[in-house]
Amino acid sequence: MEPAILYVDDERANLDLFVRSFDEQFRVLVADSGPRALELLEAGESVGVLVSDQRMSPMTGIELLTRAAERWPSIPRMLLTAYSDRELLFQAIELGKVHDYVLKPWHAEELGLRLRAALELFLREQALVRAAAERDELRQREPSGIVGLDGGLSALDGLLSRVAPSDSTVMIRGESGTGKELVAREIHRRSRRAERPFVRVNCAAFAEGLLESELFGHEAGAFTGAKGVRIGRFEQANGGTLFLDEIGDISAAVQVRLLRVLQEREFERVGGSRTLKLDIRVLSATHRELEAMVRAGTFRQDLFFRLNVVPVTVVPLRARPGDVAALARHFLAHFGRELAKPLELSPAALDALAAYDWPGNVRELRNVIERAVVLADPGGVLEPDDLSFDLALTSAAASASAAPHPSIFDEIAQAEAERIRAALREAGGSKARAARLLGLPRTTLNDRLRKLAIR
Repeated sequence: MEPAILYVDDERANLDLFVRSFDEQFRVLVADSGPRALELLEAGESVGVLVSDQRMSPMTGIELLTRAAERWPSIPRMLLTAYSDRELLFQAIELGKVHDYVLKPWHAEELGLRLRAALELFLREQALVRAAAERDELRQREPSGIVGLDGGLSALDGLLSRVAPSDSTVMIRGESGTGKELVAREIHRRSRRAERPFVRVNCAAFAEGLLESELFGHEAGAFTGAKGVRIGRFEQANGGTLFLDEIGDISAAVQVRLLRVLQEREFERVGGSRTLKLDIRVLSATHRELEAMVRAGTFRQDLFFRLNVVPVTVVPLRARPGDVAALARHFLAHFGRELAKPLELSPAALDALAAYDWPGNVRELRNVIERAVVLADPGGVLEPDDLSFDLALTSAAASASAAPHPSIFDEIAQAEAERIRAALREAGGSKARAARLLGLPRTTLNDRLRKLAIR
C-alpha cells in the first residue's frame, strides 16, 4: 500500500480542504487531534509524511511531532504554522523534531510540492532500509562466498580482482544455476560501492509495463491504479550497484530506456517529466546467446555493446569437477547448521557426486544436498542412496541401458513444445497472440521456438 500523508488539524473545515486539495495526488489520512494521530500510527497505518497544524488542543503540533520523532523517526514531519509561532518552530527544527514548515495560509501548489519532496525522501530511505534488510537476509539464508575461487574458478577470481575496483559495466554469462548472481555480489563486495545498496531485478519475472515501473518507478496517475509515487530500482540502487538478471528477456521499449540510462546516467519515472540523475554501477547477467539475438534483431546492438564492456563467463560445474566435493561439503555444513544436523559424506557418496554431470550446475548440487540433509537423521553419514538426482546417476548407468530413456528434461521440453504448438494453433499462427496466450514476452517465445526447433 502506498504510504499516506497524515494531516492533523482540530478544525473540520481545514481537514476537508486538505482532502479536497490533495486526495488525487496522494493517499490522504486525517486526524482531528494529536492523540488520534498517534493512535493511527500505533495501529500500524502506513504513513510517509506527518503534517500537523500547530495550534491545536489538547496537544500542539510541535508536541505531536516531538512525540512522533521519538517513536517513528523515519517519517518526515511538517508543521503548518502562523508567523507568530516562529520562535517555537525554529527551536523544534534545531532539535530535529520538525523537518519542514509551511506558513499559513498555505497554497495548494506550493504545499503539494513540499509534500511530494517529503514523501520521496521517505520512500528513498525505506528503499535503502529494504535493500540492507535483503542483504542481511541473504547472508543468513545463503552460504557465503564463492566456493572454487581457489580451484576451478581461479581464473575468474583474478578477473574479479581487476574488474571490481572500477565502475565499468559488466555482463556475466553462464548457464542457469552456475551462480551468476553470486559473482555479481562478489563484484559489488570488492568494489568501492560495497557499503552502498546492491539491488537485484529479475527482468524475466515482469511483464513489459510492470518492468518499466519496477526499474524506473512511476508518478501518481501514470496509469490506472498508480495512486502515488513509486521509487524504482534505479533510484533504490543510487550510489550502489544495480544487477539486471536475465537481461535477454527485456522488451524493445525497455531496451531503449535502459540504453539512455547507461549512456547519460539519467531518466524520468513512468508518467513523469522531471529528469533524475544517477550515480550507479550496472551489472547484468544472462544465459542467452545475445549475439544471436542481435543478429536476429531482437536485442539492440548498441545496448549489447554498452552492457558487454567487461564480459565475465562462469564455467559450468561439469567443466570443473574438482570443485564438486568442496561445494558439496560447503552446502552440507550450511544446511547442517541450519537444521541442527551434523552430517558427513561417505567416500562412496562423494564418488557418486563426482560421477554425475550436473546439468543444473551448482544450483542442482545445492538442491541435492539440501534434500539429503532434510531427510537424513542427525549425526549420520550420507551414502549414495541418500542422494536423489534429477537425471540418471552416471553416464555409465545411462549407457548400460539397451534403449536409452528420455530424461526428465526431455519430457519437460516435449510438454512445453506441445503447449506452444497448441497456443500457436489457437492464435492462428500469430506469434504475438500466442505469446499473450502463454503469458510470455515475445522475445522469450521466439527464443523457445528456436531452442525447441518449432517451425
